[in-house]
Amino acid sequence: MIREAAEKTLARFGLRLIHRRWAPKGTDRNLYTRLLSGEEPRQFTIFDVGANVGQTARAFHRQFPFARIHSFEPVSSTFQKLERSTAPIREISTWNFGFSNKGGEETVLLADDSQENRIIQPTSEEDHQNTTSISVSTIDDFVTKQNIERIDILKLDTEGHEIEVLQGARASLSGNMVQAILVESSLPELSEEHISLASLNSILEPFGFQLFGMYDFGFRPSGRLTFFNALYFKAQ
Repeated sequence: MIREAAEKTLARFGLRLIHRRWAPKGTDRNLYTRLLSGEEPRQFTIFDVGANVGQTARAFHRQFPFARIHSFEPVSSTFQKLERSTAPIREISTWNFGFSNKGGEETVLLADDSQENRIIQPTSEEDHQNTTSISVSTIDDFVTKQNIERIDILKLDTEGHEIEVLQGARASLSGNMVQAILVESSLPELSEEHISLASLNSILEPFGFQLFGMYDFGFRPSGRLTFFNALYFKAQ
């Protein structure tokens, strides 16, 4: 029943399921090694922006055991869990701040599920009671300070703050530093919490990035599609 409902939902947008495991996954090793100029996995640098407790970082490490992975989680309580879950993996570096279009502080609305924490502009007393302040920088500033010359995979999952993160990476995006971008996205009629595919296209296409595919679909219990990971590659 769930599969049939999913197929009907995807068919509305000209999409279809090609495999019961929803393959290829957004962290699939073959997908990247085939398309990133034939680079060896040990040479990869991966940015995990919106790392939560390290789910994606650990998945990337399983696929690319020699890659250097930088995981960024700004909420302190969640960051502590990230540190614990990735501590045995020396290839993963953890950073207790987030990214935006400028450095400073932002306000995060805390959700029951930490994966749904998101940056907001507080508008009510209730918002203030369920928020915390976080530190933010820009990707451009970070790569300059850390002398990072290349980001092979830039993964973004910031619950609707992705455009601001990309605005703070304009210098990095304009050259050949960033090769692939994996972003949690949706369509306007499906979700208000996720950045729309059209918004991503509008900011990434001028920098020479092209949409390659959509993976890792998420569904409501009813079978309705809610989000997916959009994968962009730098045009060669």
